[in-house]
Amino acid sequence: MSDVILVFTDWDGVLVHPAFMHTVPTEKYADIFNSNNLSADPIDPVSFGLLNHLFFERPELNMVCSSTWRADGRENLEQGLKDAHASLSRALNTPDLPYAIRFHDIPGEPDSWRTDFGLDTDMDLARGKAIDQYLIRYCDPNQKYIILDDDADFEAHQKSVLIRMNGYRGFGIEEFIQAEDLIGAMRFSALSAPQKPCVPGA
Repeated sequence: MSDVILVFTDWDGVLVHPAFMHTVPTEKYADIFNSNNLSADPIDPVSFGLLNHLFFERPELNMVCSSTWRADGRENLEQGLKDAHASLSRALNTPDLPYAIRFHDIPGEPDSWRTDFGLDTDMDLARGKAIDQYLIRYCDPNQKYIILDDDADFEAHQKSVLIRMNGYRGFGIEEFIQAEDLIGAMRFSALSAPQKPCVPGA
């Protein structure tokens, strides 16, 4: 049985959100924006820090990007996460702050870090369907996972693992606690059936 738990993660409304944008003085925000390689809004260091802490405390977690931001490529997304980590480290004066985010990597499957695109990239798959397709392609359907998103376009069988947040303020303390509780329940649930491992090298 695989111990890994996948974290299907949206970007907008989870890591990137207006609450952070509105806390930064306009001239400083312009500096942050202009230095961002994604040509998009930067990740909130606080939301990143909470998610990073969750991954640090739970080594069984692997991230899968389910956001439209996956079109920017893994390298750019990782750079945005590392920029948020650096900002948080400076703010806390903690240069040795661990970086714990792990994308899901399966040998021989270079796209296992993200969900697939639809046939027409201008009309992406509904997020819930894209997650189901990912599980069919890479894992047993019983693979344990959670979803972090501010939208509601998910399948009925996914509602129990969806942590839906307010897109204005993103991933916060409330969502962190919900994730901890949900992951804890998964680890000790008697309902977890044996499954094909969805882990690197399996």
